[in-house]
Amino acid sequence: MRDVSTPGNIVSDGVLVQSSGGVQNAHLGLTRDGHIFTGYPSHADVHSLNFTQLVGGVIWLVRDGRNNVDSSIQSECPITQETGTMDTFASSLSGRTVLGHDAEGRVHFLAVDGKTFKYGVSLFGLADSLIRLGIVNAINLDGGGSVTVLAHGDLVNRPSDRCMDNFIKCEREVSTAVCVHAPRCSPSEWL
Repeated sequence: MRDVSTPGNIVSDGVLVQSSGGVQNAHLGLTRDGHIFTGYPSHADVHSLNFTQLVGGVIWLVRDGRNNVDSSIQSECPITQETGTMDTFASSLSGRTVLGHDAEGRVHFLAVDGKTFKYGVSLFGLADSLIRLGIVNAINLDGGGSVTVLAHGDLVNRPSDRCMDNFIKCEREVSTAVCVHAPRCSPSEWL
């Protein structure tokens, strides 16, 4: 059985669900005062910024509208991924899951199907594509066989993992899920 734990911080509805234990990796979160946080939070930041939501990933793809992959490779803890060196991880074709935001503060979620080392997108190419789409900050979440998108309970992408006697492709267990739903209030109440 493979360990599916993620070493990043997780805050859900204002509750710290998991601490990174000091591991440095990219995070994206929403604070109680309505700001979007992207970066490397310290242990103190996780508590003092009053996050309502926070999720960790591996590699800060786009930072202030620029490709940040090379810089992020140097900053992040290499134990947060299983593909090999951080350079190999970033340059390999694979399925990818991205969480980011544009200049207007709209949060964007993107999933790219792929099979590690066979097809998909590198993190370098993905960052460049996100910039062309107007994303100003984005982090890479889990990828490869973990890329799974459900809409109203239906699987809508093509995960690369196989199940049922290695024949049918299906989703696998993951430690973190990002849920997107209709707002509980009108946009005028967001501020």
